[in-house]
Amino acid sequence: MSMLTEFITNMNLDEFENYIMELHNNSEFEEPVDCREIPDIMPLADECFQIYRYEGVHYFYLKSKTVTVNNVVYYNSYVDAGSGVSGDHYPYYESYSNDYSISSDSRKMEVTYYCTKYLSQYVTDAKKYTIKHTYTAGED
Repeated sequence: MSMLTEFITNMNLDEFENYIMELHNNSEFEEPVDCREIPDIMPLADECFQIYRYEGVHYFYLKSKTVTVNNVVYYNSYVDAGSGVSGDHYPYYESYSNDYSISSDSRKMEVTYYCTKYLSQYVTDAKKYTIKHTYTAGED
């Protein structure tokens, strides 16, 4: 199922009506026009970068696209996720893979990071870690 189809089918009737009315109210057309001249009226997706910090300088991140409808932010699509650290601060987790799932209302995205723990620049503890974090659309 496409993200657009999922986005629309997960709305209740009031949300769908508000969505359609907002699209109608934002229309700049005063008289009928040839449909081939109508631009895409779906809200444009904004790039979003969210950070989950742990132990100060260490973090996991989520890159996604979001749309705003009636002042409510929704996830539109997943772009990327990973880990980072500011400077040489050990230990830290380095993500080598991840999975994600978007809630049925498209407001939350849970990311599962599969990680290795670095004890120093070239030394790991030889264990695999799974760390989950849930992000909320529109929140830092």
